[in-house]
Amino acid sequence: QSHFPSVQDKGVSITLSNPEVLQRSRLVFLAVKPHIIPEVLQEISGLVSGDHIIVSMAAGITLQTLEQLLPSGSRVVRMMPNLPCVLLEGAVLLSCGSCSGQEDEVLLKSLLGACGAVDSGPEPWIDAHVGLSGSGVAFVYVMAEALADGAVKMGMPSALARRMAAQTVLGAGALLRDSGKLPAELRAEVCTPGGTTIHGLHALEKGGFRAAVLDAVEAATQRAQEMGRQQKMLMTGTECLALERIWFEKPRYDEAERRFYEQMNVHTAVKQDAGANSILQDIARARENIQKSLAGSPAGSAEDYGELATRLKNLELENQTLRKGVEDLRSALSRMESRVSVLEKRTTTPSVNGTAPQKPPTAPQKEEEDEEDELDLFGSEDEEDEEAERLKEQRLQEYAAKKAKKPALVAKSSILLDVKPWDDETDMSRLEECVRSVQVDGLLWGASKLMPVGYGIKKLQISCVVEDDKVGTDFLEEEITKFEDYVQSVDVAAFNKI
Repeated sequence: QSHFPSVQDKGVSITLSNPEVLQRSRLVFLAVKPHIIPEVLQEISGLVSGDHIIVSMAAGITLQTLEQLLPSGSRVVRMMPNLPCVLLEGAVLLSCGSCSGQEDEVLLKSLLGACGAVDSGPEPWIDAHVGLSGSGVAFVYVMAEALADGAVKMGMPSALARRMAAQTVLGAGALLRDSGKLPAELRAEVCTPGGTTIHGLHALEKGGFRAAVLDAVEAATQRAQEMGRQQKMLMTGTECLALERIWFEKPRYDEAERRFYEQMNVHTAVKQDAGANSILQDIARARENIQKSLAGSPAGSAEDYGELATRLKNLELENQTLRKGVEDLRSALSRMESRVSVLEKRTTTPSVNGTAPQKPPTAPQKEEEDEEDELDLFGSEDEEDEEAERLKEQRLQEYAAKKAKKPALVAKSSILLDVKPWDDETDMSRLEECVRSVQVDGLLWGASKLMPVGYGIKKLQISCVVEDDKVGTDFLEEEITKFEDYVQSVDVAAFNKI
């Protein structure tokens, strides 16, 4: 929103409401992330008419998906730009939907022509265009970087090498575009027998340059196709509901639902009437049987008497079974009482020759009581629970005391930092001194080395060990970047727990 004033100065109207865009515009561009497309289309679908042209720049969202998410007959177009469009030197490919006409394509080409070259084709070409023009920009940058690094290796200053590499790529592209010649023809014009170019091309062929570029375009195209499949699989339940036509024909579906429930209510009423009639018939039959009984006539048929006799017979059998079970329980109880009485007689001392038993001495009686106490199988459970609880508490105290004597572990981490200078003229030894001057409790600096970055620039890679509770990566980055005369940025290359 900070750029809104500068855009409004150029006569552009700004709004934060998507429906308002549909109401005030006929040509609408969807410039959002792919996973947001279904939500946006669900919001505006009720306002899209046959006069609107919906243009999507989202990767992986097919024309079929866009047409399903919008009302029937919507005019849909997919377009895929690339980065140089910001300098009006881009490459744009269009693909029209089933309801878009030739006039839509002509209109878009006339509008987007200011951004660079604009072409159209079938939708499968969009993925190939991503690999060629979308990702291809980065491939060209890699080649330009390699050209500049080669010149630096041969003694040219890095700044001059970068300018020459950029101009070389720009000039070669303009000549290829404006001359109308094939790349092979222009390459042949540069090569002379035994010259520098043919020797350089030979080195490229030996390194597999051509095959590497082919593989890069193929890999980028396949990744674009894979993203399209993944985006289709990751549609949420809300997005799937948005695909249903019910939301655009809701009144007709509501009417059908109303008729269905009315018909269900009619069937329910009929069933209830039938149930009521059945109850009335049962009551009338019962009254008739009562009247017959009072009159002395049989109240039921022969079948009713047969069913009653069967039930009585079953009850008699069940009664006999229960009687047998009760007798078995009584006999078992009698046997148990006999055994208990025998055991009680064993505990008493019998008489000998009709004389009464002599009174045992006091000491033996005490011993017998002690033995009975020892053989008490029904001792107090409270005493056992208290003893077990006491032992448990004692062992927990011993464990806590033992654990308290152990020394506490100090959490440490090994960190590898990449410290980058501003340019190739920065004094790296002075930069390392500044880094090592950061001293604090819990920080120990380790080995360091210089690593090449490009264009003659090297970065300082230095290791350190820190105590996690005392020193963090944010602190290190903040302290090191204070040396702004030498340090451009600090990155964490590796972070491992010790």
